[in-house]
Amino acid sequence: MRRRLIGLITLLTLAAVPVAAAQEKAATKPAKDAKPAAMPKAKQSAEMAKAEKMFAGNWVLDEKFEAMPEMGMPQAATGKGTETTRRGPGGNSLISDMKSTSSQGPFTGHGVMWYDPMAGGYQATWCDSDSPMGCMLNGTGKWQGNDLVFEFDAPMPPEMGGGKMHMRESYTDIKPGSFTFTIASGPNADQMKPMMTIKYKRAGK
Repeated sequence: MRRRLIGLITLLTLAAVPVAAAQEKAATKPAKDAKPAAMPKAKQSAEMAKAEKMFAGNWVLDEKFEAMPEMGMPQAATGKGTETTRRGPGGNSLISDMKSTSSQGPFTGHGVMWYDPMAGGYQATWCDSDSPMGCMLNGTGKWQGNDLVFEFDAPMPPEMGGGKMHMRESYTDIKPGSFTFTIASGPNADQMKPMMTIKYKRAGK
């Protein structure tokens, strides 16, 4: 009797194995019409929403350049230009295109700014028609009160003496229809001199 009972249990167990395997396979097999999960779309960060509100749009530029004999600019100069800054992909960058003309001739520039939470501030890169290196990174920008300030050491090309120069780029006096952009430079943070001042005025939508 015990042998018959053990044999019956064994038979039922063996019969249950393929059924359980089939059920497991059916559970793990994707449905015929199932769609793959979509990648979540990036949401605009609060930091980029703030920057977009302040800087996106069409601008008219009034430029002032200081005399810098050591950099091949013996006399001060002025210029006029325009710049368009628009939202980048996903709203997490700002893309700027600039054109201007001064006594130094025509000038074009292209910049991208974004917020890097790992760096704890804004990052930016700038390319222009006057730069022998083509483009440069502008360090990390942070809010200092109502001003956005980038401070960094920039490598100088051989034709400008090589080495590095300490740079400070500041967005100040920010209002809904205007702001001021300045660049200062020097051998270190304690010996900075103004290089240029650009007044931005909103041109409209």
